[in-house]
Amino acid sequence: MPLDLRKATVNYPRALAIEVGDAVDLGRQPPGRLVDDLGMRYSLQIEREPVQLEYLVLPEAREIRVAVIIWYP
Repeated sequence: MPLDLRKATVNYPRALAIEVGDAVDLGRQPPGRLVDDLGMRYSLQIEREPVQLEYLVLPEAREIRVAVIIWYP
């Protein structure tokens, strides 16, 4: 993975966590596409990058967990 892409991929979850937290606090759906029936797991592509993430929203713990990172070279 190129260095610039690696930096963008590492920094993205921090920004995502802030965005997800705001959505949860406001009672809105977090960013991405819902991929389970429980409303906890979401999938999204990092804008302008060949990287896709799947993450879990854990509102009681006030955290997200990135479960999958896929890089399309």
